[in-house]
Amino acid sequence: MPAERRLHPVSLLFRLGERLRELVIPIIVLIFVTRSRSGLNQIATAAVLFALTTLGAAAQYFSFRYRYGDNELVIRWGILFRKQRHIPYERIQNIDAVQGVVQRLCGVVTVVVQTGSGTEPEATLSVLPFSALAEMRERVFAGKGPAAAEAPDRTPGLAPKLSDASSDRVLLHLGHRALMGVGFIENRGITLVLGALGVLSQVDSAQEWLGRTLYGLIPGIRWDDLNATTLAGSALPLWAVALIVVSILFVRLLSMLWALVRLYNFTLTRRGDDLRAEYGLLTRVTATIPIRRIQTVSVHEGFVHRWTDRVAVRVTTAGGGAGQAGTAEREWVAPIIERRQLGALLGEFYPGLNFESLEWNRPHPRAFGRAARRMLMSSAPPVIVAPFFIGWWCVPLGITLAALALVRARLKVKHLGWSLTPGGVVFRAGVLRRSTTAAFFEKVQCVESSESPFDRRTGMAVVTIDTAGTPSGTSMPYLPRDVAISLRDLIAERSARTAFTW
Repeated sequence: MPAERRLHPVSLLFRLGERLRELVIPIIVLIFVTRSRSGLNQIATAAVLFALTTLGAAAQYFSFRYRYGDNELVIRWGILFRKQRHIPYERIQNIDAVQGVVQRLCGVVTVVVQTGSGTEPEATLSVLPFSALAEMRERVFAGKGPAAAEAPDRTPGLAPKLSDASSDRVLLHLGHRALMGVGFIENRGITLVLGALGVLSQVDSAQEWLGRTLYGLIPGIRWDDLNATTLAGSALPLWAVALIVVSILFVRLLSMLWALVRLYNFTLTRRGDDLRAEYGLLTRVTATIPIRRIQTVSVHEGFVHRWTDRVAVRVTTAGGGAGQAGTAEREWVAPIIERRQLGALLGEFYPGLNFESLEWNRPHPRAFGRAARRMLMSSAPPVIVAPFFIGWWCVPLGITLAALALVRARLKVKHLGWSLTPGGVVFRAGVLRRSTTAAFFEKVQCVESSESPFDRRTGMAVVTIDTAGTPSGTSMPYLPRDVAISLRDLIAERSARTAFTW
């Protein structure tokens, strides 16, 4: 039997730290519940909890083992309840490395092993030295047996060529300016602000301070005497507009700074037949994506993207839970990139894939009517409720919402389309934020056409493609029924003539 390996000895301290963080709230509750008792009792209780936590962390560390088989990674753990997990190399999709600040100081890393079995990782090894991480990647992706063999591909002219494993090429490096542009577009600062306000709202002293600050923020305003008459002659509306503008700018700036910290020194490298993304200032993440295991490729562009002639590129792979560190940014292999660089980057995934030169097929001629009715119905509830609050002002409100719904429906239908390539099918959709997604025949697991009662009434259908990386599927709505059936049969036929590859 191959030799078993342990985690790094410092793992015991990290395990203990994780357990102690879980005990913070129980200890605080214990202090308040037993505050009428002597301090000696509280100390004794806390010491017992600490001892039990230490024993649990030690049991986890000393019982955890892993080894490399000919075709699989084997992990076992547990003392009273023992478990042993076998993970075939061929099923492993990604091996990600996550480093917090303390881990970087200790020279160790948390390793997350992902497969296509679900949203949770198959294994989390916390922590390993870098040499052990390099060995795991070599064993799994280079392999020592059948797991290393490439599955045959029968789609001509599309499969990526095998590269020299010793060559490293930087495909993308994002500087500070580009990363701040990512933050400006994502606008995640509002999430941080709302979280901070939520915490402050639970603290009485913070509520009083916030109230005094807002009360004295606008000088020259007597709030007690403010009414509709005095409001018209005051500077309050101008101050309110200025406050809103400043708040928006502050949130955007906060989002830009957060993106700079989260994606610091973002570098996408091709190493052999793997893509490797490295980023992060405080928590450093190294995420690996085997190119042959990419399921779909998507190009996203919002209003700011189009204004600055840039796009974002995302890939999906089988496995990879949304809650795991690094998963979201691993999928965004290019959080932002100039449009002129798009063709070269896509060529790294699949040679010959060029979104700019595709000929797009349009949806059903009556698609606008269907989309307009759906959006008008979605805007109806505010108009129905509005008369009870704003009276006759509901009329211009209703007209405005109806006009916006019609504009959105027109833009939605205008940017819907699909196209066939030698190796797959490409769908595009979106209004303000548009996406173009390529699904490849050798990755398709299921294709279906569906018709709602409204579809049947108007002679339309929806085509949906499922791959291992997109549980909800990729759909193209509002297709003529005969076109949808022909497209479904074509995708099914070409997928059946290719060998499915992980």
